[in-house]
Amino acid sequence: MRKMNRSAISRGSRAGATGALALIATILTGCGTGLPPEGQSTTTASVPLVSGRVYGGQQPVSGATIELYAVGITGPKSVATPLIGSTVTTLADGSFSITGEWNCTSNTAAYGTNPLLYIVATGGNPGLSGNVNNGALAMMDALGPCSSLNSSSFIFIDEVTTVASVVALSPFMSDFAHVGAQGANAVGLANAFQTANLLANMTTGTSPGSSLPSTAIAPTSTIAALADLLAPCVNSNGTDTSCSGLFAAATPPGGTAPGNTITAMLNINTNPGNNVTALFNLMQPSAPFQPALTTAPNDWTVALKFTGGGLNAPSGIALDGSGDAWVANAGGNSITELSSTGTLLTGAAGYTGNNSIFGAQAVAADTSGNVWVADTLLSSIVKLTVSGGVVQSSTSYTARGISGPTAIAIDNQNNVW
Repeated sequence: MRKMNRSAISRGSRAGATGALALIATILTGCGTGLPPEGQSTTTASVPLVSGRVYGGQQPVSGATIELYAVGITGPKSVATPLIGSTVTTLADGSFSITGEWNCTSNTAAYGTNPLLYIVATGGNPGLSGNVNNGALAMMDALGPCSSLNSSSFIFIDEVTTVASVVALSPFMSDFAHVGAQGANAVGLANAFQTANLLANMTTGTSPGSSLPSTAIAPTSTIAALADLLAPCVNSNGTDTSCSGLFAAATPPGGTAPGNTITAMLNINTNPGNNVTALFNLMQPSAPFQPALTTAPNDWTVALKFTGGGLNAPSGIALDGSGDAWVANAGGNSITELSSTGTLLTGAAGYTGNNSIFGAQAVAADTSGNVWVADTLLSSIVKLTVSGGVVQSSTSYTARGISGPTAIAIDNQNNVW
């Protein structure tokens, strides 16, 4: 089994795909530049051609139905809008193309301008003899803004991209046809799409994503293990024990058994402590995704970890209106700001406020984007004036009985408590 690189989930060689994938340059939103699948010509269309492949484990899936969705905008987990007017299915090598049937602004009433897109593959033959329609097979990619698709966009759909997409989007989805948000939650959904693309590369089907910050650590072994749990069902006829065992173990307490691999992954992610050992034992000795876990985890939580930037004994965290994270470092005398993708925004040592921060215990952001810090050791409240995500200045408040503050909150009038 050949590793893509030291930090990536590796897989065996994919016949006819390696040469094309080697030329793909990935962008964070999940769509990059690449070549059309071998044996499939490019078609001139009035809108961008989007092409890709569907693989189950290490073999192509033929006859899978492809659907491109725009996320719902009427509320959390609202119905998504299908964008393809006619049936698109994969060829014998797992390849597919979507041509001029949609654009980013054709139905703004249904999905807004420049909607977030994701793609789903269902059914098909994962390399079995005979005409197999595997109804349990369901895999997906969280792509990103519609404007990121272009004539060179290439998409690889497999178990790894499915795990990453479902993990990131699970707060906003109830199944693959219901992914959505509304109002302020739309920022969270957009950030979730970015997170999916940190966890996996949507053009190569490997983990982590190409834009993972150097200060971040992706749980590639856990993602590989979860992909390996889905792979036997994906590569079966959908009716044998490969799926029934997975669906039984992925049934939440008091809930309903899933009917496809996307819903199974959604159940696992939202109930990470349920049937952990039973799920782990479903992994086959010749699992296609490596390096995977060698022992059962405590639970199936998938988490990105971040280091550097002054992070030292963090004791509080807050999110501002754009989704940036602000961390109070009790041990580092500083505040660290991370973008919604985990990129450090306050430098290698964090923000110290010209030594006005000494014992940061808690942090909060107001509706104007300013950040407030409770400093226990200096018995002060520090206001960081922020513009465009950049700290412009800091002001300390020590009067009115402030003594050793350990927590902070801001009400809807921007009063600080």
